[in-house]
Amino acid sequence: MCRMEMLSFEWNAPPQFPAVRACRTWVVVQLRAEGNGTHVTLSHLGWGSGDDWDKVFAYFDRAWDIVMKRLAGAVQ
Repeated sequence: MCRMEMLSFEWNAPPQFPAVRACRTWVVVQLRAEGNGTHVTLSHLGWGSGDDWDKVFAYFDRAWDIVMKRLAGAVQ
């Protein structure tokens, strides 16, 4: 039987960050059975350095928190 435990995809910055939008990062979502549910871990990888990248990181630091809370609410 196949083990479906990971999803990964390429991602980029939103349009308000044109200096780094053409660059790609990677998102890895790992799934692990835990009790009667599933533990989800999201990793966002491939960051550059500099002020523009710091702003994009801060954006996604907030955004992924919101996304994960909405996901948890949708599957309960």
